Amino acid sequence: MKNPLRPAALALAAFAALAPATIAAQTAAAASEAAIPDARSVQIAREIIAIGMPEEDRETVFAATMDQMLVQMREAQRQSGAASEDPQIEAIIDDNLAQFREEAMGVLRVHLPELMDGWALAYANIFTYEDLVAIREFVRTPAGQRFFQLSPAIAAEPNFAAANQLYMNDVMAMLPRLQERLREDIVEYFETQQVEGETEAS
Repeated sequence: MKNPLRPAALALAAFAALAPATIAAQTAAAASEAAIPDARSVQIAREIIAIGMPEEDRETVFAATMDQMLVQMREAQRQSGAASEDPQIEAIIDDNLAQFREEAMGVLRVHLPELMDGWALAYANIFTYEDLVAIREFVRTPAGQRFFQLSPAIAAEPNFAAANQLYMNDVMAMLPRLQERLREDIVEYFETQQVEGETEAS
């Protein structure tokens, strides 16, 4: 009998396991390679962040990005056939994702100040002082503020969302092959270990 939980669990496990690992690897690499930016550039970069992303808007912007990611992940799961055929199981998964979302937002609130300062430091490292001054002047304009604040909303804009959904559908469709290849590699490893152990024992 086909396990109705297996496809859904596979997709969610891949999301839960790979995303934190990727973030952790990126964080470790960034911490080891982070350069010390020029103090003048840091000051201008922090002004850009303060103007372009006011404190009262930051949580909403990050939450919208997270929500769009979760929506597209679930749709890709359904398109790839990885969703469960049992509506009650699907409801359980959605409830758990909603709980994850709330807990993740709590974590975000804790880290938001350092994220925003990291954003500013990144600008200070990436752009020249002259670039930052020009960007600050642009961000001070109404059009500049809207550009800055609405850029994350691109993920939910229908044209981009449709293109990104097709990409995510194809990625999700790869998961069963990934699972099978991983299973085969692990089985092969254990079989090799067993043979080597028997050889050494004899």
